[in-house]
Formats: sequence, C-alpha cells, structure tokens
Amino acid sequence: MPISNKSIGERIAKARKTARMTQAELSEKIEISEKYLSRIECGKQLPSIVIVVKICNILCVSMDELLGQTNIYNNKSIQDEISALSAYEQKRIAEIIKIIREIKNNN
Repeated sequence: MPISNKSIGERIAKARKTARMTQAELSEKIEISEKYLSRIECGKQLPSIVIVVKICNILCVSMDELLGQTNIYNNKSIQDEISALSAYEQKRIAEIIKIIREIKNNN
C-alpha cells in the first residue's frame, strides 16, 4: 500500500484495534482529541511527526510499519511458531502476553 493519509490512518486504526484500545483511550494517552484521532484514522488529516512517534510508542509499532515500509509483523508466521509449541509452552506465552498487557495498560 502506498504512503497516503488514508493508508497511514488505516494502519494506525489497525494497530490501535490490535492493541485493543478505543479511539478515546488512545487519544487520551497521546494527548489529542478523539475527533482529531478520528480524522487521522479516516485519512482526512495527516498527523505530525510528534503524534506519529507517540502513537508508535503507545501501540508498540515501528514508524516503518505505520508508513507501510516493511512487513515486520507477520501474523501467520507467529501463529505457526506458537502452534509448534507444546500446550505448556503456549500457556506460558499466554501468561506473558497477559503480563505485557497489564504493564501496557498501567502506562
């Protein structure tokens, strides 16, 4: 996908949803209005570099990912790796993810 306001907005929305955050939660954390975030996600407004950096930090994504320059996160390969683990190992990974989410939600 080429770099455009719309594609950047779509990637931000996808990353936000992957992080299980609402627009209200993300906009509060990055200190912008929910309306402004909505305009960014709809591609009606291009965020400043400061806002992009804040979004990347909060959602734990790289700027390259938001700009569509790489395919760092490959959901299929991660699923394959987890599927190859034992039930015990999968349970441990689920516990680690839960801890990471708790830490992330407390920041």
